Formats: sequence, C-alpha cells, structure tokens
Amino acid sequence: MTARSRSRTGGDFSLVARDDGKFVLWPVYFDAKASRPWRRVARDIAVPDVRADEVARAAQALRMRVVLERDVTHPGRSREHGGRVLVDARGTKTVLVRQVGEKVKELREADPVAEGTKGTKGTKPVAR
Repeated sequence: MTARSRSRTGGDFSLVARDDGKFVLWPVYFDAKASRPWRRVARDIAVPDVRADEVARAAQALRMRVVLERDVTHPGRSREHGGRVLVDARGTKTVLVRQVGEKVKELREADPVAEGTKGTKGTKPVAR
C-alpha cells in the first residue's frame, strides 16, 4: 500500500510501508561525500555523487526488480533532488545495501564517463 502526501515544500512523495515488501534505496546511502549517518556503506565501497539511475542500474545487474522514482526527495535532505529506488525486499536491508553499493562501485570503475562523472578515472572534476 502506498499513500500520496504533500511535503512541506509542496512536492509529491509516496510513503512505502514495511509490509509493502520493498526496500527504499536513496543515492545518499552510497555517496562517499556523505557522512556516516547518511551513508550506509563503508567509505571504501562508496563513490562520489551517486545518482538514482546508477543505483537502479546496479540493482538491475543484481537481478532485482527495480522501480526508479526520479522526482522524490529524501525526507531529511529536502534540498537534494536525487530520486530513490525501490527494490523487492529480500534478506536484510544492510546486506542488500552493501551488495548494491559494491555493484555501483564496480559499474562506476568500469565506465566512469558513462556513469556521469565529469572527469576520467584518476582525475578530479573541473570546477566551473
């Protein structure tokens, strides 16, 4: 069951209950720039500036059914409009997040330009 609500800023978001059989994966869980309360993977697994479509691609590569919601903001980080990914709940969320994080890193290392980074491997993005 999902319910539609309005956020304080006027944007729509849907609530996902535990009994819906879904886990919510926010891009910030995998972001190396985020501090540990927000980031859910170890820093050596995390990558900078993760996007929801990267998380969705990694989950699909792990043969998970994915729902990508681009226009949803994290309830505690309303300034970031990164979207979220819903996946079928299987096992524990901690293990699933680690698996997806490792796959995001693997995909990013395999093709950093295609994943939306501004530079190439080993270079820093250029500030504009």
